[in-house]
Amino acid sequence: MFHLDDRYLKEAEREARKAGRVLEGEALNRELSDVISQSKAKAKERQLVISARKGNAESITELINRYWKRVYRICYGFTWNIEEAEELAQEVCFKVWKTHDRLDPDKNIGAYFAKIAKNHCTDLLRKNERRGDLARDQMDSID
Repeated sequence: MFHLDDRYLKEAEREARKAGRVLEGEALNRELSDVISQSKAKAKERQLVISARKGNAESITELINRYWKRVYRICYGFTWNIEEAEELAQEVCFKVWKTHDRLDPDKNIGAYFAKIAKNHCTDLLRKNERRGDLARDQMDSID
């Protein structure tokens, strides 16, 4: 147990140094507590990803539920339409569900969801842009 606490302490001190702070007394305890809770959350999420990767439907669902709002906000930022954003977010989550075996427990899963959402929305915009070009070409040929 001592080595585990020592690791957290070193991580807390490293983070404080990056921010240009000196940790002593109560500030050190607060920072250490934050680092420990963040590390526990990361460990729990890593276990979820490992379980999801193996095909555990509950784990996949929990990951999707955790990142649903983030995915929805990204989709809404592309569409500015509630219904379209919800539909796109569902499509993104379905993509994650289908590719659960590619989830990497050592990577940032939130960034993974965000990247898929951005790529999916960008692809949709490109597709719609091409359709618009085709429609304009067809209208020009009618004239």
